[in-house]
Amino acid sequence: MDKKLVIIPIILLALISILSVVSAADSNGSEETLQGTSEAQYSSEPPVNTTRIVFIHHSCGSNWLATGNGNLGANLNANNYYVSDTNYGWDAQPNDNLGDHTDTGDWDLWFNDVKMPYVYNTTSHSAYTTNTMPNPGGENEIIMFKSCYPLSEVGSSINDEKAIYNDLKPYFAAHQDKLFVLITPPGETTVSSYLLTRELCQWLVNKETGWLSDYPGNNVFVFDFYCVLSETDSHHRVVDGVVEYVYAASYDGISPYHNGDDHPNAAGNQKATAEFLPLLNRAYNQWKSTVQTYDVFVGDSIQSAIDAASANDIIIIHDDEGTPAQYNENLEVNKTLTILNAGLVTIHAPNNSLPVVTINSGAVGTIIQGLIINGGSTGIYLNGANNCTLTGNNITSNSWSGIGINGCQGTVVASNWISGNQEGIYILGGSFNSTIYNNTIQNNQFSGVGVDASTNTTIVDNLLIAGNSNGVRLYQSTGNIIIGNNISQNLWCAVVLDGAGENFVQENTLNYNVEAVHLMNNSNFNLVFGNNVTGNSSSWCGISIWNSTNNTLDQNMINGMQEGIYLTQTATSNIVSQNNIQSNLNSAICVDSNSQYNMIINNTSVNLNGNGIRIAGANLNNIMWNVVTGSSWAAICLDNANDNLVYCNTVSGNQEGIYLFNNANNNQIINNTATGNANSGICVNNAINNTIYLNNIISNGNGIRLYNNANENNLIQNNITGQGWAGIVIDNSALNVVTMNTVQSNGEGLYSMSGSSNNLIYQNNFISNTNHNAYEDGTTDIYDIGGVGNYWSDYSGSGPYLIQVGNVDNNPSLAPF
Repeated sequence: MDKKLVIIPIILLALISILSVVSAADSNGSEETLQGTSEAQYSSEPPVNTTRIVFIHHSCGSNWLATGNGNLGANLNANNYYVSDTNYGWDAQPNDNLGDHTDTGDWDLWFNDVKMPYVYNTTSHSAYTTNTMPNPGGENEIIMFKSCYPLSEVGSSINDEKAIYNDLKPYFAAHQDKLFVLITPPGETTVSSYLLTRELCQWLVNKETGWLSDYPGNNVFVFDFYCVLSETDSHHRVVDGVVEYVYAASYDGISPYHNGDDHPNAAGNQKATAEFLPLLNRAYNQWKSTVQTYDVFVGDSIQSAIDAASANDIIIIHDDEGTPAQYNENLEVNKTLTILNAGLVTIHAPNNSLPVVTINSGAVGTIIQGLIINGGSTGIYLNGANNCTLTGNNITSNSWSGIGINGCQGTVVASNWISGNQEGIYILGGSFNSTIYNNTIQNNQFSGVGVDASTNTTIVDNLLIAGNSNGVRLYQSTGNIIIGNNISQNLWCAVVLDGAGENFVQENTLNYNVEAVHLMNNSNFNLVFGNNVTGNSSSWCGISIWNSTNNTLDQNMINGMQEGIYLTQTATSNIVSQNNIQSNLNSAICVDSNSQYNMIINNTSVNLNGNGIRIAGANLNNIMWNVVTGSSWAAICLDNANDNLVYCNTVSGNQEGIYLFNNANNNQIINNTATGNANSGICVNNAINNTIYLNNIISNGNGIRLYNNANENNLIQNNITGQGWAGIVIDNSALNVVTMNTVQSNGEGLYSMSGSSNNLIYQNNFISNTNHNAYEDGTTDIYDIGGVGNYWSDYSGSGPYLIQVGNVDNNPSLAPF
């Protein structure tokens, strides 16, 4: 084409100075006049093209939308708006219940780069389900939001409300591609703070002296729903092309538009609909008229269009009339622009040592959408440019990163395809509040997403992060959220935290990585919650913590790894709770290498692993309230581990129930239930000074077994019933104390084997054991002390109770203890 640059200019209109009269009755019923320039030059005609709108509301909004009540939904359709809405129960992210929170003080929960992408993309239809036109596609362009009638009461001051609304303006200013429509809360039947409520509403509406007087754009509009419903003669509307905004002289805080409750009635809602639609159309047309569009065709220079454009203009880059087109340029953007693809367009860097597109700090709020970008050092490089949005791009084969974000805040990276770079997305230089959403990031040499010394990044709902060395890596970064992503089949880790604290790794799918989540080098105070981890033959560990403290691993599902959860290298004071850990080759949970003060608690589905919970060379840990079944070796194994507490666990159907060996000393095994374990309910092998107290040990091979110099242990008040062989076995062990136990209905009650001696056995109940209540196989132990012996169900009732030669209970009890 010989036309190098096509400019669609703003229609220049003659300056019009029309003053709109805004009346407000004071407390004495007199009128004061507020003046502001009119927007009469903007049309009240509806959009030419169907435009998506979403309405955030509760019950009053539902009534206003409803056909037969306010009829707003049908009238929006008639004005070419496709309607979606959110209500109670609507979630942005899973189970966040964001839709429940629409009070004035809740708007900061919505208007941020974490939650709003969900609002922009929602097609929820809660209150209005009968759109008369098809969904035009794309995002919601207009965001209406309203609090409910209780918020019409403002108390004794409106300073708090003003501060809340002022805090929203930076978000709105950074998203000029959206029109934000604030609907003031409708009044209750009687509003006690009515004078202050009117003052607040007037401040919100008046662009000359009020809320938006210093606002740099035209993408915010306020409709005073409260005013319209306050009196029959109160209005916010367009009359003969001029905006009329007036509170009736009779305004007294008592609304005529109620039928016995505080919800506006149909008459009031229909009045509001009639007044609102022309104002909405006018606001839409004003918003759209302030932008120039520059079309770039094959043979044109994109950089020339960028240089010619003014802030907030749009650059549209065209292919070759339906045929793919490649533009060979390194682009630099220094002003706020929207740069869009109008076909099959590739931008390739002729200088591969520079980024393909550089967006500098003056280009705050720039949008790059729908382009194929390759061949540079970085595909798109944000250099101190805040609140930019990169969406729908295909970014490949750059020598450093697909997207680089350096020293920026409020960046949104959504729905891009990023592959074949050294880093997929790399965030550095103290960047914060970045949102990485709905992208496919794969086959990058290092990390899919790397966050370096940056905070408050949200990596959410990405479709696939795969084939990278690491999926997501946080280095010395805090306050980041990794939630709802599919991070699978990476060459090493799905998620790495390296010196990174106070982060959330939540509800991700982390399949077929060598490691799913790896915390290292003082990555402290992180929450790893609700993730689904599945391994294959190449997988090693589900979640590992190395030299890090005070982390919480909660409600994760881990399956098919070599190690399920692994705490090592002085991992201290971590909590491992409520996880479902199954079919891992070595251990479901392993704690080793001087890792101390960890809490392994309430993991209620630890099933079919090599070991259930293994503590090796680690002291002072608590293992409590876990349920461990089907382990091919031990449910709970303490290996050279001292001063640990094993409390109130249930272990069943394992080879060994609770197994202490290799100098696992000074541990407390208290109030556990061990049933149906093939070898022993509790076994102590070459370990001393352990306390085994108040356990319920039923139907195992053996109940409690002490062997191989298991000396000086205390077996106290255990219930040992129904073992296949012996209730208590003492094998080559000495100086143990066995007291206050009930040993009943086992094959052997107590069986002391060769090499055992000087074990003190007293004040126990030996009841109805099949072969012997006690049997000494050439050994000598002590069966009474201080006049107290044991109860023997087969005792004749007189004289000492003879066990075997050299072993006698001189003081048998006639009744159970």
